[in-house]
Amino acid sequence: MAWADLTAEQQQDAQQFDEQLRGLFVSVQKVLRDADFTNLKQFYTGTVAPILGTLGTAEEVPRTSSLAMADDLEVGELQTLVGLVNTLDSGITNNLALVVKAAGVNSGA
Repeated sequence: MAWADLTAEQQQDAQQFDEQLRGLFVSVQKVLRDADFTNLKQFYTGTVAPILGTLGTAEEVPRTSSLAMADDLEVGELQTLVGLVNTLDSGITNNLALVVKAAGVNSGA
């Protein structure tokens, strides 16, 4: 089947999804760039990970941020979040040409 064989509604649905997915990658790239993720990773690896490594994974780290409705996180939860962001960052890095193709030059990639 070719694109031209799809109904107008199917084409519209696929294009709407395409636009939303591309927008997501633009947002993700901006977040990683604006968060200065490279320095955050270095701080975590060099300073914070060894500290957290002395604690049990169920130990709570009290929240000191001003993020509304955020709760304390356990060490294991923090480690999971770091892993998620690392996976996202490395996935984008390993597929940078595709991300730029999808998100365009405005993505900040």
